[in-house]
Amino acid sequence: YNIEYIELLSDKLLDYEKETGAFEITEF
Repeated sequence: YNIEYIELLSDKLLDYEKETGAFEITEF
């Protein structure tokens, strides 16, 4: 993978987890 892509993806996941309160998306 592209490191920049992974960082962008993880940032979006963090925002998503904050909004939904779903911290169960840590399967990478």
